[in-house]
Amino acid sequence: MSVLHILFVLTNTAKLGPRKRATGYFFAEVAHPFEVFDGAGVAIDFVSPKGGAIPEDAYDEKDSADRAFKQSLAYRRDEPKPKTLRGRRERLRRDLFPGRSRTHGRHRD
Repeated sequence: MSVLHILFVLTNTAKLGPRKRATGYFFAEVAHPFEVFDGAGVAIDFVSPKGGAIPEDAYDEKDSADRAFKQSLAYRRDEPKPKTLRGRRERLRRDLFPGRSRTHGRHRD
């Protein structure tokens, strides 16, 4: 039986709008799906358009899923740039773009 792979695409946007408000991916929108997928044995890769550090927003120490994700190996590993996923794309089965809502609109990057 093959392992299902999912690609989480996270934003590199750290500042938003004319007032340059601090932003990033909404932590719970990654932590909660990660908890479910990881618990089901799904392999998850994380990328961002520019690679490297990914800004985060709204981490909640009281949220058990947020805490578990922040302590996970998946959170601590270096994030590859999308071009480094070339050749690995065939093993990915789904893409997830956390944070795409009517309130904030599309990814900025």
